[in-house]
Amino acid sequence: MTDVETDLTGFRVLLVEDNGLLGRCLADALMDFGAQVLGPIPDLAEAFRCLSARHLELNAAVLNVTIGTETSYPLVDLADGLGVPCLFVTGCAAQDIPARYGHVPVFEKPVESDAFAACVAEMARRRLPQH
Repeated sequence: MTDVETDLTGFRVLLVEDNGLLGRCLADALMDFGAQVLGPIPDLAEAFRCLSARHLELNAAVLNVTIGTETSYPLVDLADGLGVPCLFVTGCAAQDIPARYGHVPVFEKPVESDAFAACVAEMARRRLPQH
């Protein structure tokens, strides 16, 4: 049973991660806390399609900064415009992320699951889906 701070029951989270094993681990962690996970999505084109089509039902997005040879920054720009809060999970240092994305919480890999879930839950509670 999860406590209130980490309870993700009923929340839908978009997960964009190109590393299959890590993506599965993150998805499992989110589901362990009760989230419905869309993903892991391994490429930006598919992530853009999913976010554009399903943004009204999403509570949050969890994004790896680097997807293949690209960054997920344009996806954050789209999510911001659609009102979907994002969180970065990354292998790069937080200070390497451009300042304009300073509003996006950053978790460096490997993530501590309770703190990660609590951050996702806090973001998700601020955005109720509009289906």
